[in-house]
Amino acid sequence: MTAPTDLTWAQGDTLRLRVPAVLRQEPPAAAPSGRKGGRDRYLDLLRALALVRVVLYHNFGWFLLPLVFPSMGVMFALAGSLMTRSLDRPALGVIRGRLRRLLPPMWLFGGIMITLQILDGWGPQSEGHPSWWWGKMAFWLLPLSTPPYAEGLAGFHHHVEHTWAEQLVVPLWYLRAYLWYVLLSPLMLRALRRFPVVTLFTPWRW
Repeated sequence: MTAPTDLTWAQGDTLRLRVPAVLRQEPPAAAPSGRKGGRDRYLDLLRALALVRVVLYHNFGWFLLPLVFPSMGVMFALAGSLMTRSLDRPALGVIRGRLRRLLPPMWLFGGIMITLQILDGWGPQSEGHPSWWWGKMAFWLLPLSTPPYAEGLAGFHHHVEHTWAEQLVVPLWYLRAYLWYVLLSPLMLRALRRFPVVTLFTPWRW
């Protein structure tokens, strides 16, 4: 009686290879990378610098800051870059996700602002066009244009500036512009891929 070997002869003179059990085990699957789906620290750094620059400029008015670091351009570029990455998925789902993050804070801010302005004397009759007043309130729900605000309020019996509402609402232009970019991104990305030169030079023609 002989010890079994790796090569044995089977019936019909067919060579059969006996593979040891250790070698038949499949290698363990590679662990997924911990960085996949994580945040891009470089983009986060640029966003943080842009926010700090905005705060510094509006508080101190250093005129060289926009030349040293154009924060608005950087923030729109970052938003466009992230939107382009996301559009690998279905566009409607991406837009819905962006609106879900953008609109609820806007509604909360709008509810506070409208309440405070009404308490300070603003209302449908203050502008002489009640129907227009109510109609423009839709821009607080979906800011496709600048949300309405009161000009020349009493300032809560002169305890604050009479332009307080204007100072708080006018900076919302950024959200309005961002919303339009989000809604038009699928079309703009398609145009860029199909007509890159024309798409890049279109803003200059306007």
